[in-house]
Amino acid sequence: MQQNLFKSECHIFEVDGRRVLFDVLRGGFFEIDDVTHDVLDACDGQGLEEIVSGLSERHSPDEVEAVIEELGQAEIVAGEPLKVAPFHLPSRIEISHLSLCVTRDNVEAPLPSPVAKGYASVTPSLSPHVGEREGDRGLGEGVLTPLYMSEAVALGAIDFLLRESGALRDCEVTFEGNPLLNVPLLRRIIEYGEERAGALGKRIAFEVVTDGALLTRRVADYFAEKGVAIVLEIGPEDDPEGVERVASLFEASCPPATLHLRVVASGRSLNLAGRIEALARRLPFAASIGVRWANLPAGHPDALRAEDLPEVRSTLRALSGQTLGHLLRRGETFLEEIEGAMAQLLERQVLFYSCGAGTRSLTVSPEGGLFPCFDLVGWGPLRMGDIFFGADADLRRGWLRDLHVERRAPCRGCWARYLCGGGCRADAVLTTGDAAVPNRVSCERIRHTYECAMAVCLEVEERAPGLLSSRYLTAPVPSPEVESGTQELRENLSLLPDFLSSKFSLRTRGGPG
Repeated sequence: MQQNLFKSECHIFEVDGRRVLFDVLRGGFFEIDDVTHDVLDACDGQGLEEIVSGLSERHSPDEVEAVIEELGQAEIVAGEPLKVAPFHLPSRIEISHLSLCVTRDNVEAPLPSPVAKGYASVTPSLSPHVGEREGDRGLGEGVLTPLYMSEAVALGAIDFLLRESGALRDCEVTFEGNPLLNVPLLRRIIEYGEERAGALGKRIAFEVVTDGALLTRRVADYFAEKGVAIVLEIGPEDDPEGVERVASLFEASCPPATLHLRVVASGRSLNLAGRIEALARRLPFAASIGVRWANLPAGHPDALRAEDLPEVRSTLRALSGQTLGHLLRRGETFLEEIEGAMAQLLERQVLFYSCGAGTRSLTVSPEGGLFPCFDLVGWGPLRMGDIFFGADADLRRGWLRDLHVERRAPCRGCWARYLCGGGCRADAVLTTGDAAVPNRVSCERIRHTYECAMAVCLEVEERAPGLLSSRYLTAPVPSPEVESGTQELRENLSLLPDFLSSKFSLRTRGGPG
């Protein structure tokens, strides 16, 4: 009896003159020709003879059969549709990362109104004051009252992390909210964390996010001594004097602290390639240069809108060209926007969640409250407990359950769902009012980023064989979300044992393999 043939879930697109196929469930991507494209169109439950006959006016039987055999070996075409098994919640969720909001203003614009009903599907409302920040009630509109984290809260947060990390040996702490306003507190936290973690056989990696305005040589040298990474955020407006000052600090440090640069992008700041090129020239010692797409409420004048998408796509293509040239020149700095996607694709990393926000990662407010991430600090409905009495396990499990990409209706049919994991949760809350409903504009941006990354991978492998594997396949161990997601998808799809052991399997018909 003739076997009917089905193709795996695929995304086919054209970019930079290439027609590319992405295998959604297995993560492989290939450049394909007209024969392959037509064969895939025909593999919708028909038998081999029907497919060969249906394509006989355009392609010879030998061509069609050869392509079907090749697609079968790659498991893109099979005798039955491939499906993913149901997701099962883990019995325990360890916390591996805390962000400490060292200082913040406690009056800001309210969340969009849908948060009141949208969060019923993810977390129950913990406060009747939806859209208000902690400590806001009783203040006049527009009054800014800075809140600063005390030493008791800061050290309590370290104890909370070490306790809630369970058997995990490696933890991370990020300092945010203009942390250099209180350098003595950062020193105390770092030294306390080293001592407490060491006594438990654990290690805490620290990083500080800053705009650099308060960074001094003495502070930079201290961070270098302690192995603290510095994430320097470059605002939407160019600040050549500020960049020059930071460059001089790091050039004088020996050894310099690890420096990562993030260029903030918004609807009015999309000239990214030129800015990144200038930063790479002036700060060649930076470990990475990336882009932080600003999370802004719907209606904010700087928020990305659907009408900005043509410019966004043009920007991403410019970044792709820049990345290609950088790789062929063997540039050392990691250009994160495109290269991050490339590394993930080549490692075949699977994401069922965009990040660990609200589950494995939490942010501590200056008062000690626990929130999903820094951009959502202070919103009462999103509070997930505090460091004194612990995190609300039911709320965290609710986020883990309801934000799994397969449970989110807008994501189920998206070809990039296992790459982005559903998008940024703060972005979703600020634009749609519901962490489970992603920002559609951001979705388009993310999808095009991965398309551009695949095209760059194919071009680099063609022009410099072996460069991709030497640069990316020595990457650090992925995060728990990535590791568990990849393992779960492997088990659910019954993949071959060498799915990850032979990680680099970029194959192009008629090209390098």
